[in-house]
Amino acid sequence: MIYRPPILTSESEESTIASDAVRSIRTADRVFGESLKRYHVASYVVAGLLLACLIGMAAVGDGADRFAARGALITTMLIVSLYSGMGVSPRIERMQREIGGSVAALPVDDARRGQFGRLHALSTALLVADGVGALVLMYWEARRGM
Repeated sequence: MIYRPPILTSESEESTIASDAVRSIRTADRVFGESLKRYHVASYVVAGLLLACLIGMAAVGDGADRFAARGALITTMLIVSLYSGMGVSPRIERMQREIGGSVAALPVDDARRGQFGRLHALSTALLVADGVGALVLMYWEARRGM
């Protein structure tokens, strides 16, 4: 039991605080979801531009020896991003709609909570993989300039 000094808070104040917290979480979920959608679209565009630039560089004879590795990495990153944006994210969104509230509010032994956790971990791993790929590309380009 939590001690609550009667002078400092009332039941209605606690209810208001809890309600505000729930609204804040839902707003954060929506903002993050929209940001992730925009990230995915941007990653598709950037991958296309990178591949076009790489093909252009190979056509004029600049970097043809490194074309295969860079092209393979960029293509892999695009595939990872497409899977994350068109495969995993929609499943996460569908689960959130079906649950109708916070996943954290589900009982610990609820199968949906475990499935959501696995999807969230997969989504995070895919985004990290893309980030690592980007760092590798930057490293290769930095070494090339030395």
